[in-house]
Amino acid sequence: MKALPEYRGKVDEILLLTFLNSDGTPKDVLDSFSGILKAFHQHCAFTFIINFERQIPRDFRARLEEYLLDGPFQFRKPRLVLTSMLNLCQVIQSALLEIDPSARPIACEESDLLPSTIFAQDPFAVLEGDDKYNYLLSPIYAHVNFANSYIALNLANAAIDPRFMIRPCLYSFSAANILAGENYIVIGKDSVIENLGAAFDQENLVLDNFRQYYGVDHILEIGTEAQYPKTPRYAQGNFQPVYHLDLCITLAGPHQIVGLEIEEIAFVGELVLYDPEQNAVVANSDPLTLQIAQGLDEAAQQLDGQVLGHRRLKVVRIPLLLNLEYGNYLSWNNAICENHWPLPSRTIYLPDYCENPEKVNLVYQEYQTKAIDIMRQSGFEVTLVANNFLYYALNMRGSLHCMVKVLSRKGG
Repeated sequence: MKALPEYRGKVDEILLLTFLNSDGTPKDVLDSFSGILKAFHQHCAFTFIINFERQIPRDFRARLEEYLLDGPFQFRKPRLVLTSMLNLCQVIQSALLEIDPSARPIACEESDLLPSTIFAQDPFAVLEGDDKYNYLLSPIYAHVNFANSYIALNLANAAIDPRFMIRPCLYSFSAANILAGENYIVIGKDSVIENLGAAFDQENLVLDNFRQYYGVDHILEIGTEAQYPKTPRYAQGNFQPVYHLDLCITLAGPHQIVGLEIEEIAFVGELVLYDPEQNAVVANSDPLTLQIAQGLDEAAQQLDGQVLGHRRLKVVRIPLLLNLEYGNYLSWNNAICENHWPLPSRTIYLPDYCENPEKVNLVYQEYQTKAIDIMRQSGFEVTLVANNFLYYALNMRGSLHCMVKVLSRKGG
């Protein structure tokens, strides 16, 4: 088993996750993912996990299938997993009864029993198995939020044949903070520090165990010993400049052969401060944003020239725009990459933060254009995906990569 790389080949199947109230409709699902569906529908299969607050609406599955199969897109038959808070209560109750037959029934009123999120990237990592199935690396025994672990179980149980198998991980982690290359992973220091304690009290042991879980030979840790303020003001981590690496680093894969090594590109964000009151980019003078900018620079320096077996990383910087009002980023690192090395076919799907031509922010447009130009100069075709990502980025701290979980790839 080895981690599925972030970039190798064409995306073949993706997972989309959403949460609906019991009066939710198929149109609500399509509205949430319309741009993503439009961008990927020609070559990608879709799996939807839809969590309902309580009861699943009657005939919802049939109505959603009709929307997907008979609508404007010609989808492959989508895989639908519908669940509710009541389902999860029943699972937990059954487990408790097996442990203790006299256990009292649990209340099913807790709002956090199911994740009210659309960010499918976080709950598990995908490991490549044989031709029959891939493994889902899940922190099922360690994650403080059991509902997140339940997502991987739902996905594995939904398959008619065993296409996905659960591999339990004893560590707590978010897959958005661990980026996978061909035979290496890049991990945020927060994912290491949070697993230190009585059982795992050595940082190098945690790193080595993560490397083994992901089935790779090399692991790179991003972060510093200098702690950031514990109350996140600008979505910073505790020991890393941004709380999830997929908001500031993009592993884009092989670019060219240099000597005996394959050169791979890693796009790393470079901090730009945007002040909505002035509607302008401003100078960096705040101690916290200076620390974040320095952390990003250090990450870029650490990755650039890093030799990983027969591969060497080349860092290319792109803008990472911090909105000072919201404290959140417009990240063009939060992207999906397809790299068909050794063919010269390389595509990056970027979140479009300027999709409404009547309300385009010229500062956003300027830096989005800069990010596109830099990626094109590095040999990538750029496809913009319009999916209301400006709202998600500013209000929910995530966009394209956060919302799309790649389950399988082909080619490359």
